[in-house]
Amino acid sequence: LLCPGSAGSVVSSRCAPPAVFVIRIFVSVILSFLLVHCAGTRMTGHSTGCPSEIASTNDLPDELFLRARMLITVAGHDVTFQAVAKKTSEELAVVGITPYGTRLFELRQRGRQLIIEPAAPEEIRIVAAFALDALYRAYWIEPPKGVISWEKDGERISESRKESGGRREYSRPGWSRGFRSATIAYDETAGFPGKQGATIENPWCGYRASIVLLDVNE
Repeated sequence: LLCPGSAGSVVSSRCAPPAVFVIRIFVSVILSFLLVHCAGTRMTGHSTGCPSEIASTNDLPDELFLRARMLITVAGHDVTFQAVAKKTSEELAVVGITPYGTRLFELRQRGRQLIIEPAAPEEIRIVAAFALDALYRAYWIEPPKGVISWEKDGERISESRKESGGRREYSRPGWSRGFRSATIAYDETAGFPGKQGATIENPWCGYRASIVLLDVNE
């Protein structure tokens, strides 16, 4: 599970940008629920509370470079930011940038170990974790060649793709919380030519994410 780690540094009202306080108010509504299911102090591995699809960075292409406008909806509240992701030979770095142009979060992943730098408030860690989970599920989990339905980490993944869009579904047999699947709808109009945007509905973790891909050369 991409769960929040130990509480980060407290943001002072004298130095924090307005966007941080807006996000703190939005996301604090769901903190009590999430923390019950997110035991531990490191954002690594899986938990029974909120299954994730984080893979090893060794499975990602070294040339990975992505820019996207993201909207994360949690408990009826929206958090908007731009995400920039870049993979080197050693690690994956993802930075979230607020509409004000300030840094919302920065996370780095090596192998399956995930660290948010610098220390961030708990609610910002949740936003970062959901953003990474959404990017993995939508774009960075590749199907085996010639396969449209396969299993990975206890989940069955099925997809159908079309020129105008497509759909991917993650299901967990025997999941006991009433939510049997997480779904992704792709839309070629939500991106630049050749790249499709996506809308992720993840009831397991309690978030909805909309992703509009941006040209990395702009």
